[in-house]
Amino acid sequence: MKELIVYQGQDSAELTSYSAGAYLYRIGPGELIGDDFIDINNPDRLNQIAEEIRDEYCQWVYNFHHLFVKHNLRCEDLSLFFLTDLSCNRAEFFETFNNVCNLLYLREKIDELSLSSVRLIGFDRAFASAFQSLFSDTQIHLGKMHSARAGVLRRFFSDLRFIGISAIIRLFWLGSGTKWNYGQDKNRVFFSFFPQMFDSSGREEKFGSLISTNDQVAAFLLSDGMHQKPKLTSYFRNVKRAKEHGFEIIDRFLRWVDFRECLIWVWKLWRWYPVVRNQIPKYRDIDMSGMIQTELRFSISRLIRLILLKGSVKRFLVDKKWATEIFYYPVEYPLGRMISWISSSVRSDIHRWGIQMSPVSTRRLEQFLAEGEASVESPFLSNAPIPDSILAEDERSAEIYRYAGYQDVTVMEKIFRYESQEHFTPSENANLVLIAPGLHDGEMMMKFLSNTILKREDRDWILKPHPRGDTSYLEDSVGFKNLTISRDPIPQLLQQVSEVYVTYSSVGLEASKMGLKVNVINIPGQINTSPLLDSKFVKRDNSGSAFG
Repeated sequence: MKELIVYQGQDSAELTSYSAGAYLYRIGPGELIGDDFIDINNPDRLNQIAEEIRDEYCQWVYNFHHLFVKHNLRCEDLSLFFLTDLSCNRAEFFETFNNVCNLLYLREKIDELSLSSVRLIGFDRAFASAFQSLFSDTQIHLGKMHSARAGVLRRFFSDLRFIGISAIIRLFWLGSGTKWNYGQDKNRVFFSFFPQMFDSSGREEKFGSLISTNDQVAAFLLSDGMHQKPKLTSYFRNVKRAKEHGFEIIDRFLRWVDFRECLIWVWKLWRWYPVVRNQIPKYRDIDMSGMIQTELRFSISRLIRLILLKGSVKRFLVDKKWATEIFYYPVEYPLGRMISWISSSVRSDIHRWGIQMSPVSTRRLEQFLAEGEASVESPFLSNAPIPDSILAEDERSAEIYRYAGYQDVTVMEKIFRYESQEHFTPSENANLVLIAPGLHDGEMMMKFLSNTILKREDRDWILKPHPRGDTSYLEDSVGFKNLTISRDPIPQLLQQVSEVYVTYSSVGLEASKMGLKVNVINIPGQINTSPLLDSKFVKRDNSGSAFG
């Protein structure tokens, strides 16, 4: 009997007592040690499937807005669906789309190889249910299972903690008595996150020299507790630093009425979740309920936090009545959409500029929308709020934004986040290699590269962790004699090395522009969203699908 083993994991695991010639499909960098397995992973085909179903999947997600409309989950002229992580297709945060593509690939292979038995190892119940729904005629054995991410109680108490911290911050501003006169008569305002997106000199890393001395920086210190997590021990110190740089702080516009509205929505949304979680439609005969429930739980937390913050953004824009232009990112994410919505509602005279903050790809779902979904004008009951204009980094990125429905898309004269390396030249040191993980794949990348690092002892390796990523995996990296961990800026490191390893990180693009050798790693079973792997971009066909 031909058997397929599907293994998901970060680490190697031992599996024996299987008939020789069993097929193996891996999701993640973990190895399965045991009998001789026949590897059926094909990263090129997986990436191709992602491009083939991308638009159809975006349309399927967009249809969820009816569940919000049905239960009247709206705030003023906006359906709250459009501020959810689910609506924004956070494929870099959730595995839903990646899982779907893997399932469709496995369906091809199971049919091709006529497999009758499948063993799942290392998955959660959501994936197992999805797999069973698609392969109901296949004998399925379940190995070690993982629990679901962040259940209702964990998310609920996390929300209450955020509200409590926000209340303390409100009391701080109430008692500070500080008169804030920054930004008087400045026509352009730039929204950003402090201190996360600034260097030690107070320079904003994404906007760079686009911000002039005549412009106003509007900083989120509190944010939504997810873009950057506020710690009271450092918050007050950061307020002082922001004031020294002349930044305006959005948090100081919080009012107690915001907390009242927020708590009402805590009650409404967490009452709504048990009702809607069993109404998840299938996608291509796949039971998606477990995966979408995870996205909805995170989305509710996001909504609660954005509802608390929206009043402060509104008051800020009303207070800065002389401002005629605002610039912000990421416009594709919930916080960016909230700015698009609020600014459209309260300031019809202001021009909204969205700026590209990271590379876009034909497989990176965040930049894509369903056909006809986006709108620059209220009401936003059936349409996602977007800026009036988009500043893209290159023509290919601009083409993707236009395709997705963004309007007035122009290419920047220069990429401001690359300014610090404009005068750098590649190193002639052929012995130094840089490893540059993305925001969410540091651990996976190091697991995958561990054997390569050990084998290439003639090279010295530098690991540069993502500055905003989880770094707990670094404890496992200290055992390599030829590996050092660096906190130096990427531009400085690119001057020292001759070779770079990336998955989807923008460092790959930067290194490529400098003429360095770039190795793009495909983690088994993971869609690679590096633009360096993009195929030719093609417009929608009549069926609503696109093929790259």
